Formats: sequence, structure tokens, C-alpha cells
Amino acid sequence: MLITQNFYHTLSKLYWNNNSKQLLFTIQGFLGNFNKLLMLTPTRIDNNKPIFYYSVLRKNYLNLIVGYQYGFIKYLQIKGLGYKTQIKKNILILKLGYSHILKWIIPYGIKLKRIRKATIKIYAVTLQQLKKICWQIRQFKFPDIYKGKGILLKREKIRLKLGKRTKK
Repeated sequence: MLITQNFYHTLSKLYWNNNSKQLLFTIQGFLGNFNKLLMLTPTRIDNNKPIFYYSVLRKNYLNLIVGYQYGFIKYLQIKGLGYKTQIKKNILILKLGYSHILKWIIPYGIKLKRIRKATIKIYAVTLQQLKKICWQIRQFKFPDIYKGKGILLKREKIRLKLGKRTKK
């Protein structure tokens, strides 16, 4: 689906207050509402010239609009013999070959769904929040470069290293 500039304007509204140099940014989407008051101040001053990072700000808020309308999804695959996942209420339970079971509390605003024993679907409204959650879950078991076991993003490829070689 091609998202045009008109699509963004129908979902978001900007209100400019000239007296205080403030901008009120509101989003009304299927997944909720978002309001934020922005102060437009320069991020850095070089040679007495204010520099604004409008392109970064614009991209972040366009991501917010899409997030509140549709959401963002990532898949994590858990590869390894005996590695399993479970989700009970708001707790993710991981069995990753350690001597104990790992339990992780799912933050508010994040939805996790177990597709198979070793695949998790992560759903979030903001892209930054989604990437942060994926990184936190991956920290439990980084992919091993020798065996290929661990927590991977879907379609992530790991180049396996060769182990020790015997001399002949």
C-alpha cells in the first residue's frame, strides 16, 4: 500500500501558538490517540546560526502516525535444541538451556504472541519501542557464531565460523 502525503494530513493535526512558539501535535488513529506539545528551539548553534533537525523530527512523527494507525510488527525466532517460549498474562517465560527459567515482564503498550514453540510476534505502536524490546529479549541469548543457536530476528542470517581444525 502506497502511503501518500495526504494520508498523513488526514490522521494528524498541528496547532501553532505564535505567542509562545509552541506546536501541538495530535494523532487520532485506530490504536489510540497521541498528543504532544513541541517547543521549536534550535538543537545546536553554529556561527550564530540556529540549526534545526527538521528531517529527523519529521520522520519520527511520520512513524508515529503510521504506528498509531497500523502498528509495527517484528518476529523473533528462537533456534536451539530444547529452547521454548511461553506467554502467561503479561510475563514472557523463556527456556534457553540455562539451569533456570527466564521470566520477563512485558511492558505496557507491547503485545506479544507466541506463534510456535520458538517464534514470537512482537507488536508495538512506536518503532523505537519495538526495536528496544527486541534488543532486550535478544540479550537473553545472543546468536552463537559457531553453532547458530540463540534468539534471532526473522530472516536474519548468521555466518557460521569454523571450529578448530586439526593439522594433518
